[in-house]
Amino acid sequence: MSKINEAKQKLQFADYLLSRNDDAMNKSALKNIFDAANLAAREFLGNENVTPALLRLKLDEASKTEQRFSDNFLLLWKMTSENPDKDEITKAYNRVKSFVKFVEDRILDSTLEGL
Repeated sequence: MSKINEAKQKLQFADYLLSRNDDAMNKSALKNIFDAANLAAREFLGNENVTPALLRLKLDEASKTEQRFSDNFLLLWKMTSENPDKDEITKAYNRVKSFVKFVEDRILDSTLEGL
């Protein structure tokens, strides 16, 4: 299974957990969101060892959209050591979902260019 498909599954599960409206479930949702972000970042970088600094370096070289993803990734890393509320977790979910879509589209574009 590709990292992107695995990330999508984690996001789908996080969405389910968030819909349960339970603080314990929200923490589990955040872990799944974080895991999905890491999977997408590993796919984007082609590197298994992802750090916010490495991702920022790669993303800051590109468009404003990619720079925004870099900022969001750093915020997500910080969230895992805090106690965010459901609204913050939901925002993180939406940001990571956008990043996963961005990486997936990039893969598709590069595949089409190779044809």
